Amino acid sequence: CTPRAPLYAHLSVAAAHDPTVLRLLQYAPDEQQLPVLFFAAVHHLLLSGHGHELAAYYPNLSSSPPTSDPTEAFLSVVHAHADQIAQLVSTRSTQTNEVGRCAQFLPVFGMLELEMGALTHIDVGTSAGLNLLLPRYQYQFEPGGTVGEPSAVTVTCATRGAVPIPTSIPHVARSIGLDVSPIDVLDDEEVRWLEACVWPDQADRFARLVAALELARETPPDVRTGDAVDSLDELVREA
Repeated sequence: CTPRAPLYAHLSVAAAHDPTVLRLLQYAPDEQQLPVLFFAAVHHLLLSGHGHELAAYYPNLSSSPPTSDPTEAFLSVVHAHADQIAQLVSTRSTQTNEVGRCAQFLPVFGMLELEMGALTHIDVGTSAGLNLLLPRYQYQFEPGGTVGEPSAVTVTCATRGAVPIPTSIPHVARSIGLDVSPIDVLDDEEVRWLEACVWPDQADRFARLVAALELARETPPDVRTGDAVDSLDELVREA
């Protein structure tokens, strides 16, 4: 992950040789014993106000991260907050709600609207339901131009070939999200965990998530608890 997340790549070397780190990750269920879960737990501590010295190295939390080695600060935070990290990795799972994906949905939604009229959007694996806010974002396609009104969230997307970019935001009459462990956008602790799962090197993605969460809090999306196997059929009938 070095090209996309150099900080995590560097810290992974230190983590791999530290018995405390390896022991903490074993608190997670077998299917969740993932390095990204451990790093999300540390990130969560920093977002909660702990570990200021380490937070200075995180590009999404610091405007000018130092060039010195963060390893000592990282291990200091891990050892000092081992109990909290163990609690997080044993009770949480990795969560992603990348609204940048909406730029890939938009052309398809536009084609479907032309063919079928107003749409109903059911988002499976919705997390906090942020992709349900697709009509409230602005999109900048390169090339292709801008779609949508000015918004706190702007999604930029490069295009290749004859992408059928709509001239306006498609009309979505109803939006419903489905997730096994949905994030409540009005719960500060759950929102903090969603933010913690973003890799800190991707500061633009972190800022986009924060802005999307603020929009969601104005009018919380309709998100249901359930899975695709047992819950989707009933949800489609309701829609």
